[in-house]
Amino acid sequence: METAQNLGPRRIEEGTRGSIREDRNRHRSGLEGSETRLLDRTVARRRQVYVIGDSLLRRLDRPVTRADPENRRVCCLLGAKIRDVDLRLKRILKGAGKNPLIILHVGTNDTARFSLERIKEDYARLGKTLKEIEAQIIFSGILPVPREGQQRADRIVRINSWLREWCYKEGFGMYGYWEAFGDRQLFSRDRLHLSREGNKTSGREAGSSCQKSFKLGNLGRRLGDVQLISTPDSNIEMVSEIRGDIAGEKRLDIIRMGGRTQRGL
Repeated sequence: METAQNLGPRRIEEGTRGSIREDRNRHRSGLEGSETRLLDRTVARRRQVYVIGDSLLRRLDRPVTRADPENRRVCCLLGAKIRDVDLRLKRILKGAGKNPLIILHVGTNDTARFSLERIKEDYARLGKTLKEIEAQIIFSGILPVPREGQQRADRIVRINSWLREWCYKEGFGMYGYWEAFGDRQLFSRDRLHLSREGNKTSGREAGSSCQKSFKLGNLGRRLGDVQLISTPDSNIEMVSEIRGDIAGEKRLDIIRMGGRTQRGL
């Protein structure tokens, strides 16, 4: 005959405490698991930023990546032309995650070697590749080249003008800050690459564009004083002027609002 288990007051109290401890541990484990899952989802949602281009991106990693070093990358391809970026783009962006922000700075080397028609064709080919990627795209306008003459400066101005219209047509963003580089001290001794101060200026512009682009999203058309892409009712007139051997570019934005026209330099 089996004897009944002795369940005295002390045994009952100990059993109750054990059950409470188990419940607390299960609850704590559930909370920790929830926090881990929430953290994983948060990390997965964070957008990646890639700044890709030629040697003018040297030393831009710190100002661009400082705000979020784990999710921002600067890829500098020395001597790269538009076709070089097109060929390497998908490999660079492997594992970029969903809807990354891609800022492209390329075209300076092309203006030294190729015709305007060839450059337009190469941009179009790059644009086709970009359309295959689910991403937000922003092109940077080509900067001046102080060591070259007026002919090269005029070519760059024409390309930037065409690039702005093309970006709007293709649904890409564009920002240009030519006028910020009218100071020769922003360039190194070779008068092609940027000096330390020039890198700081360029890095600030790129970093600022990242932040403002995140805030405005795909619907944003203006990033502060930086022209992203012109609206359908806007005309952009390019006016070039010479500052020493540097061609400066001023934008005359004519924005039609309702039946009125507003002009602003």
